[in-house]
Amino acid sequence: MISNNLEVKVNIIDAQPPKSKMVKLTPENNLPTIREILRNDNTIKMDITLLFSKKFTDNKFAEISYEDEKDFTLYDIIGTKAPYILYLKKTYWKFLNDSYKLDFGCTMTSNGIRRANQRAFEMEECQLGEIDIKKKQKEKLGQLNENNIEEEKFDSLEDWMIKKNHFYVTNMNVEYFARIGIKHTNEYYDDIKNSINKYRIYRNVSFEIIKLRATNDFVEKVKEALEFEDPKKFIHITEEFGQFIPTKIILGKRFQINDQTDQTDEDKLKIIVNDQTKDEDDLLYWDIIELLEPISIFEFVSDGLRKELYSFFGKKILYSEITSVSLDDKDIENDKVNKTKIIKLPKGISEIISNEHADCSIFATAIGKKDYYHCQILSFPNLPNKEPELMIHNFKINSKDEDSKLLIGWMVVGNDTNFKSIFPDYNTKSFNNMQFKVLTFDHNLTKAETAEFDINSSSTEKHYYIGIPYTENKSDLVIDHYFSNDRKKLYTFSYSSKDKQSAKLSKFRFHLLEMTNSSTIFEKYVNHMNTINLDNIDELKNLKKIPKFISLYSKKEKRRPILLKQRPKQIKVKFFNDKFSFDKIIKKLLDSEDIKCSFFIPFER
Repeated sequence: MISNNLEVKVNIIDAQPPKSKMVKLTPENNLPTIREILRNDNTIKMDITLLFSKKFTDNKFAEISYEDEKDFTLYDIIGTKAPYILYLKKTYWKFLNDSYKLDFGCTMTSNGIRRANQRAFEMEECQLGEIDIKKKQKEKLGQLNENNIEEEKFDSLEDWMIKKNHFYVTNMNVEYFARIGIKHTNEYYDDIKNSINKYRIYRNVSFEIIKLRATNDFVEKVKEALEFEDPKKFIHITEEFGQFIPTKIILGKRFQINDQTDQTDEDKLKIIVNDQTKDEDDLLYWDIIELLEPISIFEFVSDGLRKELYSFFGKKILYSEITSVSLDDKDIENDKVNKTKIIKLPKGISEIISNEHADCSIFATAIGKKDYYHCQILSFPNLPNKEPELMIHNFKINSKDEDSKLLIGWMVVGNDTNFKSIFPDYNTKSFNNMQFKVLTFDHNLTKAETAEFDINSSSTEKHYYIGIPYTENKSDLVIDHYFSNDRKKLYTFSYSSKDKQSAKLSKFRFHLLEMTNSSTIFEKYVNHMNTINLDNIDELKNLKKIPKFISLYSKKEKRRPILLKQRPKQIKVKFFNDKFSFDKIIKKLLDSEDIKCSFFIPFER
């Protein structure tokens, strides 16, 4: 039996700098009693972030949770043989995680964040940061000034939902989960746009989730939903485990300011900040005041299971927008020799493609009032941190005037890392119900002017295609394409916009979007004048000024290279190497071969 008032060496594991001290303790006392003794020790300064730990023969430690301390005595963890060492482990992040359920799933509601009842993940790695405002707070106590004051304005119902749930830096994920929150609330809101609230803000600790491990219960329920191929089961999973997890959290205090502000909480804060002997105990008084970067709970599963989920839900249109670009913009790289323009991606696309799990393909189309334009994606495979750019080739027509601006239609297709398909009422766009598949074809450097690829579609339904080349070099070479009428062949070729003739193909990768089950795609035949006049098409009369994704199909295989040119009111088919004017020979060729175009317009406006 160990005697009373034993000399025990207290070691704080991983303390920086290392910290230890000899302390007289009674081994029969339970751990809460020992904690109180060490709390009053000026060297150890026992606080809620330090846990008692027992060392085993393999030099591994097992912590005793704060709640379980009452069930153990000092004797249970230091043993009966000298040397008597009490190990304390600083588990700052574990305390925060347990106290605030930071690794539990969340759902946005009109009453703020609702944490799930069931844990889908367990924290394995995180990063903590002391926000360097604490020192400033101490210096300013008694003279709190405007530097701590921030205004909160609401521009819309969505903005109100976002800020109500402590998201103050928005991105596409934040906006999406806010819209889902609005969609599933039954409350009525009034006078939101004119609301302005003032707060005094104290940011104390930043908490970033680095790695989560899915619980067995969560994994089994996801696998069961996949096995039954029932999307409704995924809704039930989100009801039980939450929709997302914020990966960055800010802890501190927010005090609303008005004409009759109750200073009680601020007075408490002054006491906390001034109390130098309990720097860590003030954690009991901090709140979650800001959330950042929410990620769907389904994104945190293992790589293999996540790929199964992507396959189940399929590729989706993650972004579709029309942008107006001034050709006088200084940011546009204009190569007059090669007749190309290099345009940077919109911010919305940059945000999407930064997520490597999305596995995105970028498609683009452009129109001007005067000239014709052809789009290719300029990629940088040897520079992984450099994002792609849009390379546009300019085909001048016989006009002295030049376009002053372009309309560019953008579309990004990839894995929906937010799993919007789980909530079918999130978006009612008809093309969101379409089935998408992305195929890629690589062409290495050859002497050929044309190349063909077999399209091995797994779909038994009629499918439509949109294609775009990815090239690595800025040049005048236009890589264009068309499809066989039976949708089994892709034909590619190269054309020099500078020399105005066919050219040898260079190295490129071709991205092909396959679409099925679409009521939003329609086809039209090219007339005997090798054009399609949009004024004559009812479906397009109100869409003449909108860039369209157009694909060309031909009954005859291995025809001469064709260039499809798009303008607001007209689609024109141009044959390469024509040294003669359009005549009866070409007319007969078109009549017999039935060239047709398919149109796809995935834009809201």
